[in-house]
Amino acid sequence: MSDDVPSPIDLRLYADALEWQETANAKRPWRQDFFQYYVDFIKAHIGNNCHILELGSGPGFLAQHLLSQLDGIKYHAFDFSEVMHTLAQEKLNATEKARATYIIGDFKEPMAR
Repeated sequence: MSDDVPSPIDLRLYADALEWQETANAKRPWRQDFFQYYVDFIKAHIGNNCHILELGSGPGFLAQHLLSQLDGIKYHAFDFSEVMHTLAQEKLNATEKARATYIIGDFKEPMAR
């Protein structure tokens, strides 16, 4: 059995999640190119009427980009942090929110290996 690597941040806490959100794109400026690649791929190969599941959706940067660019998709965001879902929903307009579902995976017990 391996031990988890301790982390100085807890993304279930609002202050920690907000700090992560505020620095994520500055630390990773290529993210917007990555997000646009998926928009272009979906348009070219899948079509606008599809369901998308994002695991570890975080504060919703990808969700907001896809929902704003692809008006026919249904988006399902899965994360362990309710706070991250709150931050994600703040980025969406009413039409985008209507096409998004947020699922919380609250793992209170360690998973068996």
